[in-house]
Amino acid sequence: MEKLVGKYMGSNSKKGASYAWVPNHIQDSNGLIALRSFLKCFAISAERMLENESELKNLEADRLLSPSSLQGALIRVSDGRVREISESYPWLETLKQMLNGLHLLTERQEVERRINIDQWTNEQKKCFLENSPPNIRFFRVHWYTAIYVEWKGQCS
Repeated sequence: MEKLVGKYMGSNSKKGASYAWVPNHIQDSNGLIALRSFLKCFAISAERMLENESELKNLEADRLLSPSSLQGALIRVSDGRVREISESYPWLETLKQMLNGLHLLTERQEVERRINIDQWTNEQKKCFLENSPPNIRFFRVHWYTAIYVEWKGQCS
């Protein structure tokens, strides 16, 4: 990785070590990396380098990619991965809209209140049931049914 982009994702360690940066930014919430996304990140980064002559000229002599080209590629790869997942699980758009505006570490009760299945149309419910991965299931919360995503790891 050092030969590709350098030891760090910037001029020093504050931006992160390049060896861990790519996997840390591409992995999903379970720590898994889609190989296609991993490879695309480097391919798009290389394309960006070829399209940007000034960035190519500013590379250190033994480097192939700049940290900024890799960071920019990650955005495109992430957008593409979101599109792929949305095609496989169309009900995620409904869930995304319900959770819009929440921040990390939101109280569980607020998440449960927002994903109330009673808000879904019959078509959305049908789509969810037909396209859900096995780790998602229905459960009862107070007086309504909601969707519970089985998270790996501890959440507090």
